[in-house]
Amino acid sequence: MARFLVLLALLFSQSVEAQKALISFSAPRHEKLAVYYVGSTEDGPSDYEALVTVVEPGKTLTVDVEPKNAFVIRSGDMKFRARVSVFDRSTDFDRPLALSFKNLAEDNPGEQIELKHSNSGYQWLPPSSEATHSTDFGHEFQLRNPTKIIQASVRLDRMPE
Repeated sequence: MARFLVLLALLFSQSVEAQKALISFSAPRHEKLAVYYVGSTEDGPSDYEALVTVVEPGKTLTVDVEPKNAFVIRSGDMKFRARVSVFDRSTDFDRPLALSFKNLAEDNPGEQIELKHSNSGYQWLPPSSEATHSTDFGHEFQLRNPTKIIQASVRLDRMPE
């Protein structure tokens, strides 16, 4: 019984530790991508943005992330806008984190975003809608405009040891 409890404690400590991750934002080859940190999802919608950087076309930005961190990404022409939030799924050993994507385009008419989730399918996000997907590390999510042109790619990876 003692061995079982030690093993359980070890597994729990590893799952909690594994929640810190790296998040990568990749710009498409044709346009820059602005990445803003907008705070914690615990605080509700934020009224501030801190520019992390502007990613050059075809390049990738990778930063540390923890559950409840949120970012806003915008294309260089400002027509594409989305919020990306990270959530904890520590009870799911296969998919310890979740990514939430929200279409921030409220233009009239607003454009949908096509969310390609890794190799498992596609989902359309109308303006103001949000989709959350549990995920493991290394799975790429592509955000595309209505003509299926990639506007951004997002991926979570393990922290280096």
